[in-house]
Amino acid sequence: MKKLTLYISLLFVLTCAKEDSQDPGTTPSNITPRYTLTASAGEGGSVSPTTGSFNAGTQVSVTATPNSGYQFTSWSNGSTVNPVTVTLNSNTSITANFEVLINSYTLTVVSTDGGSATGAGEYNEGTEVTLTATASDGYRFTGWSDGSTEESITITLSEDTALTANFELIPDPPSMSLSESTTLIFTKGQVDNFIINIIVPGGYKSLSVESQNGETTIFEEPLLNESSGQVIIGYSPTSIINNYENITIAGKDSIIVNITDQYDTISEQTFEVITQPEPTFHNYFKPSHDLQFNSLFKIDFKKVRILNNKANEIGFGNNPNYMPNSLWVDYTEGLDQDTHTAVAVLDLNQDGYEDFIVAPTYTGSAEFSSIKVDYEVYLYEGGEFIYKSNDIFSNQIPKSYLARKALVGDFDGDGDGDAYFAHTGMDLAPYPRERESSILLINEFDNNGKIKVVEIDEFASSHEASSADIDNDGDLDIFSASLVDPNGRFSGYHYGLLLNDGNGNFQRSNNILYENILEAFSLINTSEISDIDNDGYYDIFYGGGGSIGILTNNIYGFPRVLWGEQDYIYKTTNQTLLPNVQGFDNIVDVDFYDLDMDGTKEVIILRTGDNLDDDGNLINAGDEFINTLIGESYYYGGYYIQIVKLNDRSPIDVTSDFISDNFYRTSNNVWSEGDYNSDWIKWLIVKDYDNNGLIDIFTPLIYSVGPGDKNFKRWEWNGSKFIKVE
Repeated sequence: MKKLTLYISLLFVLTCAKEDSQDPGTTPSNITPRYTLTASAGEGGSVSPTTGSFNAGTQVSVTATPNSGYQFTSWSNGSTVNPVTVTLNSNTSITANFEVLINSYTLTVVSTDGGSATGAGEYNEGTEVTLTATASDGYRFTGWSDGSTEESITITLSEDTALTANFELIPDPPSMSLSESTTLIFTKGQVDNFIINIIVPGGYKSLSVESQNGETTIFEEPLLNESSGQVIIGYSPTSIINNYENITIAGKDSIIVNITDQYDTISEQTFEVITQPEPTFHNYFKPSHDLQFNSLFKIDFKKVRILNNKANEIGFGNNPNYMPNSLWVDYTEGLDQDTHTAVAVLDLNQDGYEDFIVAPTYTGSAEFSSIKVDYEVYLYEGGEFIYKSNDIFSNQIPKSYLARKALVGDFDGDGDGDAYFAHTGMDLAPYPRERESSILLINEFDNNGKIKVVEIDEFASSHEASSADIDNDGDLDIFSASLVDPNGRFSGYHYGLLLNDGNGNFQRSNNILYENILEAFSLINTSEISDIDNDGYYDIFYGGGGSIGILTNNIYGFPRVLWGEQDYIYKTTNQTLLPNVQGFDNIVDVDFYDLDMDGTKEVIILRTGDNLDDDGNLINAGDEFINTLIGESYYYGGYYIQIVKLNDRSPIDVTSDFISDNFYRTSNNVWSEGDYNSDWIKWLIVKDYDNNGLIDIFTPLIYSVGPGDKNFKRWEWNGSKFIKVE
C-alpha cells in the first residue's frame, strides 16, 4: 500500500512539473487556465484527495471512504459512483455523504406442542419486535426460552436471535364428590362433618369454603401437591331458610367449596344440604286443645299426602264433570281418600321432631264416606315426611269411615304422645248410616317401634272430642257429647266423660250432671277443654247446630261453657250459654285467648252457615240427609269468627270490637264455582303465625279442595283488634 501511494505522489509531481515547464515565451492566449478542486467528507467518512489545483479539463478521481459503521450514500453533485471522476472546468467543491450502516438480523420463533407463537422475521438492527405465545385448548403457556414468563414480550434486535415458546398439557381440573359417610342433614346449633373426596391431577394447593346460612370450619385437607385426598368440613346452620313451609319444617343451605391446584386452576362446586331446627321434646301431658297441630301448624298435610302418592290434588269427588276444570288439577285412579279433617301431630319416635297421623275419608265414585279408608302415618325423616303406615302398626292398619277430630296426649302415662281419633261413622242418612268405634293409638316406639291400636267403643258417634286431666288425678280423660239417641238404634252408648285409670284404660263417668239429656248433649259438633277463668279447674266448652234449638225454643246445640268446680263434677246448672249468631248457628271449632289480659280467656268461636234461610225458616231436606243441602243453601257455607268475653262468667259478644272482616255469607259453591271463601273452615288456631311477636287467628291447611293457599285465612292482632291479612 505504501509503494502505491509513493507512485501516485510521484506521478502527481511529474505531471505538475510538465505543466509548469511551458515555454516562457508563450503568449497569454495560449496559457491553459488552472482550477482548484476542494473535496470534503460529511460525518461518517473521509475523501481523497481533499484538494488540489489542476489545469482546465483535467479529470480528477475522488474516492470516498466510510468509517466503520457507516456507508457511502452519494456525492453532493448527486452522483452515487464511488470513486467519482470530476472534470475541472472551474474551481470545484464536492462533498461525500455517508449514513449510519443498519444491519439486518433474523428473528427465529418456534413453539413446542400445545400452542403457537408469532413475531418471527427479518428485522433491521434496533427494531423492537413483539412476540406473542398462544396456548391451544387443554394446554398452558409456561414461558419463553430466555426465561420470560409473560405471554407477550417485546425484544430489540442487535443480532440474529432464536426464541422458543414453551407449552405444557394442562392437567384435569380438581374434582369433588360427596363421601358416602358424609352428613347431608344438619341441625341448627350443632356442628357435624361434611366430607368430600377430591382428585387434584395438578397437585393440591389450597381450599376455601363458605356457606350462606351457616358457619364452616376446615378440619382436614390434603397436603400440598397431593393428587387426591379427603376434605372434612365442620358445618353448623345458623338460620333455617325454609322455602317450602307447607310440606316440611326443614330448610336448605349451600356449601360452596373452591379447590385450587398448583397450576392455579380453580374448581368451584356448590353442595346443597338440608338444615333443620333444633330438636324439641314436647310435654304431652296437656289438654288436647294445647297440642292441636302443635309445631306443624304451617304444614299442608294434603300436599304431603299427594307427594307420597296417597291423595289427589282435587280433594273431593273423582269425576271431572263434578267440578269445574279450574279445580281439576290432578287425579289418579284408585286414590279415593282425597279429603281429611282429623290429623294428630306428635313425636312418635321421640327424635325431637313431630310426625303426624291422618285419618282420610273416602271420596270416590261411591257415596261419600261409604267405604272405610286406611289410616296414614308420616314420619319426619331426612327433612321430609314419609309415609310409614305399613311399618308402624303392630297389627292391621286401622280404618275408618270418617274421623272428624284427633286428640293428642300421653294417654298411657309413659311420657310419649298417643292419639285418640273420634269416629263419626258413615256421614250418610240415616245419620250415621253405620257407626264405628273410636280408636286410641298407643305409641310403643320406645319398645318396638310400633303403634298399638285400641278400640274405644263407648260413644255412639263422635263428631267431636277433647281431653284433659279433668279429675286432677295425673292422667288424661276424654270428653265427647257423642250422638244423643237414648231410645233409638244407638241407645246404651255414653255421653260425656271417660275417666282414665292412668294406663290408657277408660271407664264411663257420671261427672256431668244434667236435667235434660237432649238439651245437654244433642246436636254437638265440637268441644274443647281449658281453664277459661284461670281458677285452677278445667272448663268444658261445646256447641254445634243451634238452629233447631232456636226454632223449638230450647237450647239444643247451643254453645256453652260447663264450669269446673272443686269436686270435679260438672253440672248443666252451672253453665254459661254463649250468644248465637243469626245465619251462622253451626259451630265447628273453638279456641281461647286472653286478648285483653284481664286473667280470663276470651272464647273465639268458628262458625259456618246453618240450615236456615234468610227469613230464619228451616230448610227441609225431606227424606234426604241434611248434607244434601250443602251447596243448595247456606248450610256449611262461608264462615263467621265470633269473640265472646266472659265477665264473671257472664257472656258479652265483643266480636265487632276485636276483629274486622270476620265473616263471609254464602252458599258452599267451592266445587261448582271455585269460590274458596265459600267453603267452611275446618279448624282455627290462635298463636303467633309469623313469629313477629303478634298473635294471629289463622286456619291450618286442612281443606276440601286445593290448592291449600287458596283456603288459607289469617287475621293479625294489631294491639287492639284482629285485622285480616290478605
